[in-house]
Amino acid sequence: MISSRFVQRRPSAVMQPYQMVKDLRTEVESANVSGIFDGDLDEFMEGYLRWRRSSEEEA
Repeated sequence: MISSRFVQRRPSAVMQPYQMVKDLRTEVESANVSGIFDGDLDEFMEGYLRWRRSSEEEA
């Protein structure tokens, strides 16, 4: 189950002149904008989980 914290912090999208979606917190990027908008978020969810694990290890 995806927490509401993840949903509230969704990646930003810049459509023109660039075709990229980037999560500024995890630095995960994808040029597959249409795939992201269609729900292909696996790499962003994995990036979030890696980011969260590393921030917990630092604490």
